[in-house]
Amino acid sequence: MILFPKLCVSRGGYPHSVLYETGKACTKNKDCTTYKGSTCEQADHLCVFTGKPPVPGWFIHFLFAQKCQTQAMNKIRGGENKMCRGNKEMTDPGRKAALEAHNKRRSQLAKGKVRNGKNPNNKNLPTASFMARMEYDCEAEAGAIAYASTCAFKQSPQKDRKGYGENVFVYNAPNAVPADALNAAAKKWWDQIFLDGINWEVVFKQSLRDKKIDQKGFTQMAWANSIKLGCGVQTCGLKSFVVCRYSPAGNVLNQTIYPIGDVCSGCVAACKDTDGLCM
Repeated sequence: MILFPKLCVSRGGYPHSVLYETGKACTKNKDCTTYKGSTCEQADHLCVFTGKPPVPGWFIHFLFAQKCQTQAMNKIRGGENKMCRGNKEMTDPGRKAALEAHNKRRSQLAKGKVRNGKNPNNKNLPTASFMARMEYDCEAEAGAIAYASTCAFKQSPQKDRKGYGENVFVYNAPNAVPADALNAAAKKWWDQIFLDGINWEVVFKQSLRDKKIDQKGFTQMAWANSIKLGCGVQTCGLKSFVVCRYSPAGNVLNQTIYPIGDVCSGCVAACKDTDGLCM
């Protein structure tokens, strides 16, 4: 049995593909029929093709099957994808759940309804004069999905996400419905404030950054100037890795998490008195 083609192929290893064809070795150019324009290298009786192989029909079918599988999985995982059509691995219900989970909690904080750790008098954090209403961002989501797919189970290096803040969470189930995983993640990050607390000046000091009981998930969610939000959820073995990214980034050393003052008094444009968030 002699190898038939001598090819430099740019891609291979596709499911159910043939590794090589069997048959007699070539003795002349017309024996080489796999790819049009091939020539026979008579010294070693191998067919030589220097062009670009066409995409086989089975591979087109494979790509179509992958697309159908993604669409079907999105339905199983909780809905359609219209808000960010370029990002196929997230669903609209997941996006809406992430956005609502953030804005609902930011509203509570802006109105002074969030307790600051386990303080003796159960005092709440001060009201915010400015707290932006977050909006969903497809570009931030694309970065979050890409990093979630690495299954690193830890925060990414800042240099790899310039301009973006980030929160990460490990959800203890594979193929998670994005809305469920994101609601669980938002609760986990936000509830950090109830376990310990932050300084009453609400400044992101080094002592806050380095607390033994982490508060950075909460402070990023609460960062007043973080306006854009995008999240990704990826299956990693028997778990799901949840990543949310924020722009502009929060948790900047020695900056205030939010400005203290009367609700909505610092809004440049409109503000809803009902939720205390600036438009």
